[in-house]
Amino acid sequence: MSKVSFISSQYKKTIISFNLSIYLSIYLSIYLSIYLSKFLLIYIIFFHLSIYLSIYLYTSIFSCKSLSKKNQKYLFINFSVYILLILLLFALLFFFFFFFFFFFFFFFFFFFFYYTSSISLPPSHHHHPSFPVLSPPPLLPFYSLSPTSSFPPLPLPPPSNLLFLFFSTS
Repeated sequence: MSKVSFISSQYKKTIISFNLSIYLSIYLSIYLSIYLSKFLLIYIIFFHLSIYLSIYLYTSIFSCKSLSKKNQKYLFINFSVYILLILLLFALLFFFFFFFFFFFFFFFFFFFFYYTSSISLPPSHHHHPSFPVLSPPPLLPFYSLSPTSSFPPLPLPPPSNLLFLFFSTS
């Protein structure tokens, strides 16, 4: 029974660490990726808009003639394509930052919560990385259906096994 309770405490520790690290890493990676994507995107937009404005000002003011209708149409098409490329770049930056931060924070929080968990482990199992996988104990005792049966009811499992079953089914 000690092996089962030890393994159930390992499962409980792993599942709690996994859930906490998933929630925290999703939240932090979304927040940071939106922040960094907006920051880089604003920098790129202002940099390229300044180039477009300088081209427009150079062609209209310094050459002492305005753009023709054909050139204005091409400039508008180029600007529209540029805006679409900026949106695509924002999406790519967001997903790059999201996956980078998600995996970074997930592994960081998982190992942090896993190794700083308050579940105490038996000292004999500290140096064994692999543990045998046992089937979980029954939730409730099995009472016999016939009143004349001579089998006594099975005892209830310890509370740690009940928590293991609760966390493994949710």
